[in-house]
Amino acid sequence: MGLFKAADEGALLKAILQESVTEVLFFDADTLRIVQANPSAAHNLQYSLKDLRKLTPLDLMAPEDVRAMNTLLVMLKSGNKRRAALNVHFLRRDGTRYPVEARLSYSSDHDKPIFICIANDVSQREATRQALALSESDLRAIVARIPGMAYQVLRKRDGSTSLRYVSEQSAQLLGIKAAALRADPERFFELIMEEDKADYLARLAKAGGSHMTFNWEGRIWMEAWKDVKWVNIRVSQRETPDGLIWDGIMLNVTHSKLAEAEIRRSKAQLSALASHVESVKEQERLHLASNRDPRWA
Repeated sequence: MGLFKAADEGALLKAILQESVTEVLFFDADTLRIVQANPSAAHNLQYSLKDLRKLTPLDLMAPEDVRAMNTLLVMLKSGNKRRAALNVHFLRRDGTRYPVEARLSYSSDHDKPIFICIANDVSQREATRQALALSESDLRAIVARIPGMAYQVLRKRDGSTSLRYVSEQSAQLLGIKAAALRADPERFFELIMEEDKADYLARLAKAGGSHMTFNWEGRIWMEAWKDVKWVNIRVSQRETPDGLIWDGIMLNVTHSKLAEAEIRRSKAQLSALASHVESVKEQERLHLASNRDPRWA
């Protein structure tokens, strides 16, 4: 025996539709005229129920979505589908539009067969998605202007680590494409010059992390270019639900290192020149003193 009688079920369904924030439209399967709508649909679409009954769902949709809607209705009516879903834009009475996730079904259990459209307004979700997409676009633009390589290392709760992000500048800085470096982070260590590997490994052991998870500065050998580069690694660490993340940036500091070396070399040359000048002056004084005329002593 069911929990509700048929009359009770009808009353319960009506109450649910009245209170639901989901938009529900019932429309004639032959004429497509709307025969019933719940308050949420009337409110969101800015129509009275009386005015809605003069329209079809196609009148309430963005023009570019009408064809897809028609195709689904034909398939539902022919029995090729029992239910269907699509993402479309509804048009309010004032001409503004909003995105919805719509589910359609066909029912012949009435005096006249009807279509039922249940739609959820996803405006907020769409706005959030667009904001995230814009943020990601801005972030990519910022990263692209960094004179070096940005990256992220993730250590999961199970202790496994991965290089989950590497900016495209890795190809310019290290001669390794981003995808290749993500797949094999060990390739960075292989670039480090032998003279600097001991220091790198000592810092790695002290940090207790994995490659590129600690601050370091050293030299790498670029075999393809037969050149030495100085790189500077700076990282920050943070906890996330996924695990421990190191946000890092690797910069090419070769020019500044060469400039520092040139300054040191220049200072050494100036110091040597100053010493030489003083030595010459002292020798000149001694020479003058030894050649002084005794009559003037």
